[in-house]
Amino acid sequence: LTGGKQVVCESFRNLISVGAKPIAITNCLNFGSPENDENMGEFVECVQGISEASEFLKFPVVSGNVSFYNQTNDEGIKPTPTIGGVGLIKNYKKMITMDFKEIDNIVLVIGKTEGHIDQSLFARNILDEKNGPPPEINLFNEKNNGETILKLIDNGLIKSAHDVSLGGIITAISKMCIKGNKGINLKKPNYLIDEIKYFFAEDQGRYIIEIGKKDLKKVKDILNKNSVHFDELGVINEKELYINDKTKVTIDELKTS
Repeated sequence: LTGGKQVVCESFRNLISVGAKPIAITNCLNFGSPENDENMGEFVECVQGISEASEFLKFPVVSGNVSFYNQTNDEGIKPTPTIGGVGLIKNYKKMITMDFKEIDNIVLVIGKTEGHIDQSLFARNILDEKNGPPPEINLFNEKNNGETILKLIDNGLIKSAHDVSLGGIITAISKMCIKGNKGINLKKPNYLIDEIKYFFAEDQGRYIIEIGKKDLKKVKDILNKNSVHFDELGVINEKELYINDKTKVTIDELKTS
């Protein structure tokens, strides 16, 4: 159920991040044998999750297909729902890219970071842990955060943006640094969450945005008016990623790592 919702929301955020209004989705649902009760149960819940998310986000499914019996020696593949989304950018000049644009601009993370590590890339690849639930999906926050990002883009207040997905905040930030060939002085807010959970958690409904210093108050006012949680992450610099004044990585090192 949660996985079905998550894959729809991920597609929704990908479109929002470039300034596109999400219109519709198609799907390709890949599962093992439906004659296996567990496989069929996973399929039913996945469809329910996709349905709930697409209905709430007004992001309808207009086509799709289902592929069953994906298995080897009676061992089915893991449930693999794939979503393709389409959206509309009315004015292509307002399209947003992920590359950091300008030194001294401020970077915010939109959406609340709860520190959900279970099922994350960090948990699987670093901790070698594969148990635990996926992150929760709050469809109200998904929709509200996304619509507010589009308002900021429409008002010309966002210089660059990227959604937070696999790998958490640190991965999204690293991609933006590499694409823009710029660094950032990154600081964790004073949450009761440790650094690892804050930077690597894969909580849903989040975006990284770059804004000009002069626009900070205007952006904060819009976010507060729309009840959108945000954190100030840091300030863009010339060529190094600093994390809490302790860890330093050059952009050249990031590109080759």
